[in-house]
Amino acid sequence: MNSTILRKSFGFASWKRIHVVCDEIYSGSVFSSPKFENIVEFLATKSIVDRVHIVYSLSEDLGLPSF
Repeated sequence: MNSTILRKSFGFASWKRIHVVCDEIYSGSVFSSPKFENIVEFLATKSIVDRVHIVYSLSEDLGLPSF
């Protein structure tokens, strides 16, 4: 996802005091372009980390959906 879109989305969520849930469930399954942009790396340079929740599931990367 474009970092400009992320910045605007998180800015809006911060302004409205909305919790944001980032689903990175397939983050380890990216094998080619476009490069996966980790939300943690994006948020490390921003001051909008409150009310951001990250979800990850190892079962999806192992090919065990719903495990």
